[in-house]
Amino acid sequence: MRRKHKKGDLSLSVNAIVVFVLAFSMLGVGLFVVNLIKEKVSKGVETAGNLDDLKTPPTSDNPLIIDEEVKVKNKKLTKLDIGFYHRNDGTIKSAKVDLTECIDTSTQEAVTEIPVVTSSTITEIETGEAVAFKITILPTLPQGTYICTMVVYDTETGKDSEDGIKESKQFFLNVGT
Repeated sequence: MRRKHKKGDLSLSVNAIVVFVLAFSMLGVGLFVVNLIKEKVSKGVETAGNLDDLKTPPTSDNPLIIDEEVKVKNKKLTKLDIGFYHRNDGTIKSAKVDLTECIDTSTQEAVTEIPVVTSSTITEIETGEAVAFKITILPTLPQGTYICTMVVYDTETGKDSEDGIKESKQFFLNVGT
């Protein structure tokens, strides 16, 4: 009877080892999958935007892509994708998108409260490279249509200098309620 008991202990030990091996294998697979998902998400944040999301890709002939008319609601956040093609010489170390001016079409005067733009930052843009920015616009303007100027600028030199602005384009900003 003593021998059967020892065989049972040995059998239990083998079963325990098999369970531990399977458990650690499943843990390893789970950690691997979580790591893959984490890498994909972080890669998406680093690239800021996706050129495939744009209706028209930016080119040297049309280096700044934004819709001709952008419809927004007053004091409501609006998300946009902006395409940019770097056609000038040299590398842009760090670039962002912003608005520099908005003109009210009814009064034909520049507005003092330009809508707040939050932009992704893209680093190391080489000559001939196309990139996509993700931006948000938060208008605090009254209802109406405005002609606004969107710029892509080098964050090192700033948007207030001519050397800092890499491209600019005007578009209609239609603010509704």
